[in-house]
Amino acid sequence: LLGYLRAQRWFRGKARSASSAFVVDSVPLTRGSERFALAFVRVEYTDGHETYLLPVGFAAGQAFERLSRKHPESIFARLTVTQGEGAEEGGLYDASSSDAFALLAMVRSGQPLQGRAGTVAGSIVTDDPSALPDDATEVKSGTFDQTNSVVVFGEKLLLKLVRLVEHGLQAEAEIGRALTAQGTQTQVPKLLFTLEYHDRKNPPATLALGSQFVPNRGDAWALSLEWLDTFYEKLLTPEAQRLGVGDDAPRFTFGASETVPPALVALASPYFRLVEQLADRTAELHLALLALGERDPAFRPEPFTILYQQSIYQSARGVLGRTFELLRKQAPYMAEERRALVTRLLARERDVDHRLRTVTSPLIDVVRVRIHGDLHLGQVLFTGDDFVIIDLEGEPARPIHERRYKRCVLRDVAGMIRSFQYAAESTLRRGRERPEDMPRLRGWGASLAAWIGRSYTQRYLARLGDVPLVPRDPDETRRLLLVYLLEKCVYEIGYELNNRPDWVGIPLRGIRE
Repeated sequence: LLGYLRAQRWFRGKARSASSAFVVDSVPLTRGSERFALAFVRVEYTDGHETYLLPVGFAAGQAFERLSRKHPESIFARLTVTQGEGAEEGGLYDASSSDAFALLAMVRSGQPLQGRAGTVAGSIVTDDPSALPDDATEVKSGTFDQTNSVVVFGEKLLLKLVRLVEHGLQAEAEIGRALTAQGTQTQVPKLLFTLEYHDRKNPPATLALGSQFVPNRGDAWALSLEWLDTFYEKLLTPEAQRLGVGDDAPRFTFGASETVPPALVALASPYFRLVEQLADRTAELHLALLALGERDPAFRPEPFTILYQQSIYQSARGVLGRTFELLRKQAPYMAEERRALVTRLLARERDVDHRLRTVTSPLIDVVRVRIHGDLHLGQVLFTGDDFVIIDLEGEPARPIHERRYKRCVLRDVAGMIRSFQYAAESTLRRGRERPEDMPRLRGWGASLAAWIGRSYTQRYLARLGDVPLVPRDPDETRRLLLVYLLEKCVYEIGYELNNRPDWVGIPLRGIRE
């Protein structure tokens, strides 16, 4: 069981030392003659424990043979079941898709199901019964999420199974319910129902969310890679030479009076327009979250205070210290070019700290509200002519209560700006370009990403209008945004060192810029 969990993308404990995994509760489900169960699997680590949701099915005979051929990766135990003198050869498997209709039937019935230690109950949010699909609908696994599992019912419903069981209010469920109650039309999918686990010792835990399925052409990350591919191809054509494209890309310096260089406009104008549309949707989401505060105290805006500004710095400073210590330990083992980049950055740790410290004073006249919390290009669907923002559960690495904290909306803006930088670099890592072209392409790609980020921010601020979500003083807005960008880069360094060491150059260059 532990080996199976470790192989799943949604398992969070890959970097921790686990000693065992065992079922602490199970809730039976049925659909016709088929039997399933929602198993709650507790994983014990040397430094704590976690509980995961694992939908379990049993298949035998020809059904098990078909499963073994089509989805061998879903099987985690082969076994023989004896009953009287008879025996069945089969196996237990992850039934995420198979038991989706059984879950839906339970939600429709309104009847909770009892386990050994707790109960599972569904709660319908929508007032439109036709929004829930019938049993004739095709079911398939989705590809939108990595930290959870997604099941799609035709083009009607998207069911997200929340794999890590965390007790307490889940941000996405809370926001979805509030927006539904307010009737606000925002660029997020409508929440239709939730599924929760209740026991006697803890607050409820959200196990699943059912939301309106949004027909789409993929996410904004894939769309960006497509446009950046086209941009890089154009850079190497005679047309680029006529536009004056040379080896040195136009430098971006965060100045207030800069305009986009004509060459970039000519080579990437459609992408600029799409980014501005994305900025509109981001601002509309934040305005909707602000409006929720008029009727719900959980969403009421709160002003910045000097104490809160100091807490921003102290949190960022703690991450900075841990990250730079990790850099010092790993630098001797890095390739020469990357080691030189790290050495130059380590020598400027005080400069980074000083920039982060600028958030502590004077008092910034702005409010903090509920935000997306983990906004990047992969959290946005492209419908073909518009954008829809998904996964409002916050940053998965944070504890569930912290994902409900009120923060400045510029944190989301900084996350998207950094995502543009990652997209520009990621496109070049697919091995399609000649090595001799890479320095020129990388310089122009970084320049385009910076200008795209600026266009996104300018359009976002214009769409917000005169609301206190950002400081009224442009200099204060710039100061706060730069702190959030720097904080994000520092976080990215730690993430890349632990997960993708070859990518650490991206946030290192981000800090330098």
